[in-house]
Amino acid sequence: MRRFIVALVALLGALILGMPPASALTTPTLTLFTTNDAGPSGNTGISVQGEPVFLVLDIATVAGIAATGLVTFSDNGAQIGQVNAANGIAVFAHIAASGIHVYGASYTGDSRYSAGTANNVNQSVGGNCAAATGQVLFPGPVIFRGGTWFLRTLLGPGLAAHCFNWGFPGALPVMGDWDGNGTKTIGLFFNGTWYLSNNNTPGPVDIKFTWGGGGQLPVVGDWDGDGTDTIGVYQNGTWFLRNTNSSGGVDARFDWGGPGMQPVVGDWDGNRTDTPGLFLNGAWFLRNSNSSGPVDARFDWGDAGMTPLSGDWNGDGIDSIGVFVGGNWYVRNSNSSGGVDGVWPWGSAGDLPVTGR
Repeated sequence: MRRFIVALVALLGALILGMPPASALTTPTLTLFTTNDAGPSGNTGISVQGEPVFLVLDIATVAGIAATGLVTFSDNGAQIGQVNAANGIAVFAHIAASGIHVYGASYTGDSRYSAGTANNVNQSVGGNCAAATGQVLFPGPVIFRGGTWFLRTLLGPGLAAHCFNWGFPGALPVMGDWDGNGTKTIGLFFNGTWYLSNNNTPGPVDIKFTWGGGGQLPVVGDWDGDGTDTIGVYQNGTWFLRNTNSSGGVDARFDWGGPGMQPVVGDWDGNRTDTPGLFLNGAWFLRNSNSSGPVDARFDWGDAGMTPLSGDWNGDGIDSIGVFVGGNWYVRNSNSSGGVDGVWPWGSAGDLPVTGR
């Protein structure tokens, strides 16, 4: 009887105060993310040392009633700060050292919402890009984000082996062996102007020229098998290729593709010459010569909304396919339908992936 009376008093008190009893608390949906584009839970966002990582806990509202209450943020299991939620949002800025950071957030609840814990998000913090030195001779997966490059030497997740600022938002990244020394290095294409560097470091542009125009997509490859990568552009199914990195005429022009198709380039047959490929909603079309003509390989692998990639993922001298979506890389060691041979989180949704292999 005493327990019943205590419960009844608690219920009446809650009703008088306009508060639901503890058993009536709503379980909130908690979503933790970073404004550094860490993407969905489980992906690895990328930022640089000295750049704040802004942690945001979104507490879903019910019937328009915003949550309040204390939120505790953690880094690799250790508390790093506490913030009171306002209007269903709690934000905390963390200056992180270089390394992999696993961020978490827990919520104490309030008069309407029960306590809970959000799923963790990962963040890869690289060295200070402004002070980066050294050279990445054999880059693997590369990310370009609004003027900043993040390069890794290994195929897989982890820290950037090197990062630096070189470029500007709106530019499209490319990589190629511009001088024939066996190392792919950085470049940019913007409204018909090319900016090429013979080093994977910040510094002056080695080659700058105009070739192409706005609305065209840059493509890069060794079109003539001389060991040097040169420029090209693709637009609505038409390819324009040039065998030197300079302004001038077109060395090869052909129609192969169509609107909506994304261009991709690779040495599909191992003959040391790069040729065209196309990707459309998960369907791949590959050709072994730089000319119009029939498809040499056609298969399905991937889905709409993915960015096509190519690279020699296993070092066999033949380029094969890959896709980038939501900060994750998926690669396959043969140009055919089938399973995934490699998958790793590297980058974030909205990043532009480039391969140096």
